[in-house]
Amino acid sequence: MLRKHFGFDEISVDSLDQVSQWMEENAQWFNKEKATSEAYRKFRELKVEPPSTDRMTRFVDSVASNGEMEFFNDVDQKLSTDTKEGIDFLINTF
Repeated sequence: MLRKHFGFDEISVDSLDQVSQWMEENAQWFNKEKATSEAYRKFRELKVEPPSTDRMTRFVDSVASNGEMEFFNDVDQKLSTDTKEGIDFLINTF
């Protein structure tokens, strides 16, 4: 097989987890086109056959969703109660 000849492994849960963690820490997950490109590069670097195009799209969407949730949770934890109440007031007023 070509994959074995070139030293690539089949995709696994472990390799998906590695790429996902790397992307959350390093990739521009908020730019899906760039994130997809970076994911392909990381799979190549790990010598792992990347997922199909559809599966890669779902993978990048999942990483982006997780990144967004983590970002908003971090922001939420850094805001004071007064600031949150002020934001709620502005949202509910306008």
